[in-house]
Amino acid sequence: MTTVIAEISMSQDGFLVDRATGPDQVLEWCGGGGAIVVGRRTFDAADWTAVRSARIPVFVVTHSVPAGDRYDDGSVTFVTDGGVKSAVARAKMLAGAMVVGLAGANLTWQAVNAGLVDDLRVIVVPVVLGKGIRVDETTYGPVRVEGPRGVEGTGVTHVSYRSANAA
Repeated sequence: MTTVIAEISMSQDGFLVDRATGPDQVLEWCGGGGAIVVGRRTFDAADWTAVRSARIPVFVVTHSVPAGDRYDDGSVTFVTDGGVKSAVARAKMLAGAMVVGLAGANLTWQAVNAGLVDDLRVIVVPVVLGKGIRVDETTYGPVRVEGPRGVEGTGVTHVSYRSANAA
């Protein structure tokens, strides 16, 4: 069975990403997955070289396919119909027993609200950004979770919850 994981890196002051530097630091965990579903803003802002090198399929939820697509190797699929539900379903079919990861604050909360997420993981990073995208700038809730399971990492704290909302 495919597990859908939403992993969110968050600064000490509650920011998910610094608008200026982009989301690359939050995508480091993607290396072992079967597929990734990502929002268009995060896709456009991030460097996907490592993910593409690992041959992990990426599904981008978007309203339109970008002109002059530079991803002609089949590693990226732009999903323009059915939103996050359609993209997650397609990613799960392709991933099989492997993990499907989510990237992008807005897309992640859409998936959580739709009951598509099995595990919600928060990585608390020891940095104070002072600005960026906050958790409260996204629409979510209520979300029932079970846990937490906490693991102290090297310089970060990993907090994992099992979603009680998963469909």
